Amino acid sequence: MTGTWSVLQHVAWEGPGLIAREAAGCGVSLDTWRPNLDVKFPVASDIEGLIVMGGPMGAYDIDKYPFLAEECSLIEDMVRRGRPVLGICLGAQLLARALGARVLPGHGPR
Repeated sequence: MTGTWSVLQHVAWEGPGLIAREAAGCGVSLDTWRPNLDVKFPVASDIEGLIVMGGPMGAYDIDKYPFLAEECSLIEDMVRRGRPVLGICLGAQLLARALGARVLPGHGPR
């Protein structure tokens, strides 16, 4: 699997880290986007895959973080196109929400 994947990074300390190293080793280039800072989002038709990182917000915090709605639309578009999406922590919540699942708080650390 090669090509360009986009990474949605919500906060400075939640970057792709080891994922970036593994991607490079597989010939995948990553473009990192900061949804809270960037004025535009990647376009699903232009990327081969999507990685949605974590952050302190929740999947339903759209009133505080309006960019989350656009992220959900991008995730849904990627899935509809059959393109891979990896969600990590918040990213997994957004993936579930974008596909119509309910996202509930956990019972604490395990």
